[in-house]
Amino acid sequence: SNSFALIESDTASTGTLINSGTLTVTRSAKSPTGNIALSALQQTLAGYDMTAYGEDIKVTTFAIRTGLSADQENLNNGKLLLDGTQIGITQDLDSDATAENTACPATYDASAAGTNSETCFTNFGESVIIKAGETRKLSVVADFLDGDGNALATGSTLTITLMAGGDAAAVNATRQSSLGTFATNSMAANQLTLTSGTISLSKNLAFADGNASNATGVVGGTSMKIGSFTIGASSAEGASVTSMTVYDEMDGGDTLSDLFQNMKLVTAAGKQIGTTKGTLTDTVNTTYTFSATPALELAASEQLVVNI
Repeated sequence: SNSFALIESDTASTGTLINSGTLTVTRSAKSPTGNIALSALQQTLAGYDMTAYGEDIKVTTFAIRTGLSADQENLNNGKLLLDGTQIGITQDLDSDATAENTACPATYDASAAGTNSETCFTNFGESVIIKAGETRKLSVVADFLDGDGNALATGSTLTITLMAGGDAAAVNATRQSSLGTFATNSMAANQLTLTSGTISLSKNLAFADGNASNATGVVGGTSMKIGSFTIGASSAEGASVTSMTVYDEMDGGDTLSDLFQNMKLVTAAGKQIGTTKGTLTDTVNTTYTFSATPALELAASEQLVVNI
């Protein structure tokens, strides 16, 4: 028979060291940046990628710092989404601008600027377990309204930070095999700027003014272009255009009816907007409305050229 001797390991030279599992939090490539429309509801403020290494990791609490450029009201209806599904409760995000790193309350719902700079989300049960080698996506969502449901100040800047640990840098993660605990790392999202989503209207400079030496039409011509304009959506959000109005601002002299008939609006792509105005009115300050059916949809920062 064979016999074996048990020898105590010399951990300094012959022992085996097993690395503990870790969790790395990084800012997602799809985390929003730039301008965000004021008063927009349930907008994503920040996106994070959480990747576990070595073993499964369970997270019990997340602490969110909401930094505005000045102390203002809290952001309304804040929530966390894990891979698109809500975790924890819906609560206002404390938007105090001062980075105090004080312990955040378990719940926070206030209509005035907060005294703490963090909001805690907890009580996830078993829903936040990141498997070893797996990446899960965490999103911070809220209304761009204060805790009373009112609009925030235009031009304010906003940065969401996922704080280290779950509560004043306390441990918030548990290794599921080795059972050790640790604090997850801190990570700031991109800065956002709150802007009003207004639509711009300007003269299309590509269509030059007409004069005696630069005629833009001929007498008796049909489908002649007499004006061109550019409509633009803001960089913060898209827009739906449902109608446009042409205003005959002639103050003395000829009105539109003295020179034209069969007026219509057509996009640069050739799509007509509304119906053709066959007979025009010989009255100063007459308005002609063209209804877009269906509405003209503009994406954020998109421009539309409309010709008369």
